[in-house]
Amino acid sequence: MEIADADPVAHQKGCIVANTIVEMSFVDEDLKQVAVEILKETETFYREIIAKEQERGNICSKLPAATLARHLITFWCGINSLLRMYPDKNTLRTQIKLNLELLD
Repeated sequence: MEIADADPVAHQKGCIVANTIVEMSFVDEDLKQVAVEILKETETFYREIIAKEQERGNICSKLPAATLARHLITFWCGINSLLRMYPDKNTLRTQIKLNLELLD
């Protein structure tokens, strides 16, 4: 929930990795590939942690860890757009909570 409490000016910066993929894909293929690799590494990290926590019973979702990991990547990239549209804390908290409920 920390992102919901961040300085609204910080919201306007977004995520450099997500921004690179969206804005530089047609300009610099090498830079795009670096950004894609960073997100794929993050996805792998999420997948491994989610799978472990599912085995331990700390994440109850029956969705596959890989699906949940990709959802978190999608959410992260999307939240940066939402932050620009609705920089108020209540909207952000609601959306963050909704997305985290998928892990429950």
